[in-house]
Amino acid sequence: MNWERFGIKIEKQLHTTPLISFSIPLLAILLALLVEGVFLFISGYNPFGVYGVLFKGAFGTWYGLSESIVTAIPLILTGLGVSIAFRMVLVEYRGGGAVVHGGVRCQLGGSVLSRCPCLHTAACHVHGRFHRRSSLGSASRYTQSIERGK
Repeated sequence: MNWERFGIKIEKQLHTTPLISFSIPLLAILLALLVEGVFLFISGYNPFGVYGVLFKGAFGTWYGLSESIVTAIPLILTGLGVSIAFRMVLVEYRGGGAVVHGGVRCQLGGSVLSRCPCLHTAACHVHGRFHRRSSLGSASRYTQSIERGK
C-alpha cells in the first residue's frame, strides 16, 4: 500500500536511540495492561485487584517465581528458534504450533509408554527429528516459492 498519499513515509531506521529502544516495548506492555484492564472492568472485576493477584502469584513466592520461569523457558526457546529461522530467511511461521504439537504428541506417547521412561524419551526424540525435518522441508519450499514470486 502506498502510504505517502496519506502523508506517511515509512523507511527503515538503521540506528535507534536507547530511549526509543526502551520506551517502545514499555509502552506496548502498558497499552496491553490498559486494554485488558478495560475488559476486566467491563466484566465487573477490579483491574488493580486482578493484576495484584496475578503478580503476587507469579512473583510473590519462590514457588510462583520458579513456575513462571519453567513456563517461560519453552516460549523463550521457541522465540529464539523462530528468530534464527527468520534471520536465515527461512520462513517458519509455526513456532508456537510446533511447540503445542510436540507437547501433545509427547503427552500421548507418555500415556502409552508410561511404564518405560527410556522408551518414551527415545520416542519423543525420534518424533522431534521427523517433525522438524518435515517443517523445514515445507518452509524451504515456501521460501523458494516466495523467491520465484509466486
